[in-house]
Amino acid sequence: MKKYDAIIITKSSKDRLSLESYLKRANLSTPYGGSNIGVINIPHETYQLRKVEYDWLRQKVGSNGFLISLMDNDRVGKREAIWLAKNYNIIPIMIPEDYGVKDFSELSFRYSDEIISTLAYDTINYIEENYAESSEFTWNTEESDSLPY
Repeated sequence: MKKYDAIIITKSSKDRLSLESYLKRANLSTPYGGSNIGVINIPHETYQLRKVEYDWLRQKVGSNGFLISLMDNDRVGKREAIWLAKNYNIIPIMIPEDYGVKDFSELSFRYSDEIISTLAYDTINYIEENYAESSEFTWNTEESDSLPY
């Protein structure tokens, strides 16, 4: 069975395809040195992942693997990211509002791979600092509070 170093959950096929395309061009590695990153999408941002689906995803990542959500930068997307984090400890990642985009497909359309790679490495470092085995992650889950990455 193929194990991933990370699986990123998006909210649309458009975002999944944009992210997969970027990952094929980029040479990224996760905090533990792996670079096998999978991407899936849920049907919509109000979809509630079922336990059996979570369990299937969890067994697809290695022991040091990460499940990450990358939802839209809007109220509904933030709510979904909070729900996934509270119910399944899925790492919530949001594109910083400074970029002026709602989702990954907009980001890849408006910005170069170089800029996206800088953001990606900042995000990888953020995950490493906040989700290492010895770290306890905290995030104010109020809807108006967004993550830095």
